[in-house]
Amino acid sequence: MATENLSEELDILIKKAQSQPGITELMRAYGRYEEVIEQSRVYVERQAHPVKTTVSSNSM
Repeated sequence: MATENLSEELDILIKKAQSQPGITELMRAYGRYEEVIEQSRVYVERQAHPVKTTVSSNSM
């Protein structure tokens, strides 16, 4: 019940914020920024731990 009330309060707060000039665009830009940061983080982690493979033709 408390989480339902909190959810309603957050929805009201977001709607009030979005009614302000420029806030919707700012929220959209911040959301895109978060996506880019997450994609970059995955790339950097992958580069930090490169996979090394070895091949051998020794058939003994």
